[in-house]
Amino acid sequence: MNLAIPVLRNQIAPCFEAARQFELIVIKNKKIISSRTVNCQSSEGFLRVRLLRLYEVNTIICSGIKNFYRDQLLALGISVIPNINLSVEEALNHFFTGNLKPYDII
Repeated sequence: MNLAIPVLRNQIAPCFEAARQFELIVIKNKKIISSRTVNCQSSEGFLRVRLLRLYEVNTIICSGIKNFYRDQLLALGISVIPNINLSVEEALNHFFTGNLKPYDII
């Protein structure tokens, strides 16, 4: 599984569309296999969506995200876990314990 988290100083960035960096994490059997930071300097959200698709991301943990971009990610098969305001480490701990649930279309 490939997980992405928009980051700002070891915290989840407040806004997906403005995040300058993403932490890309490869997970296997609930363990982190690898992690790397990828820069995203574009001023719009489309490049971020394309970047996540390029890196074959399955799930994104984020804080704020516009419905338009959330819907694009969902259409690409990327699960979105929104409204998370934690450090990256705390978010990963909650993710591994099953305490974070993806957005469901109602």
